[in-house]
Amino acid sequence: MCTYWNKQKNDKTDSDIFLVMGGFHLNRLNENRINAIVSKVQELGVKYVAPSHCTGNQAIHILKSIYNSFFIKLGVGKTIDINNL
Repeated sequence: MCTYWNKQKNDKTDSDIFLVMGGFHLNRLNENRINAIVSKVQELGVKYVAPSHCTGNQAIHILKSIYNSFFIKLGVGKTIDINNL
């Protein structure tokens, strides 16, 4: 996922990535691997993260602890107005 986001960032813009959202598919990884991926997400300059179910509870907890007020809790029917972030 980080490789894809990095490619999009390099192909489309010079600026940081404002928001990544969806299932990050980290649910089967161990804590060390999750932390390594989260570090890469931070290196990409991702401002907000909004992970969903297949990210896994452990990864969601790690993302929430690191991103704090820049963490968005997702759920079925959740609406996000990016103009109000």
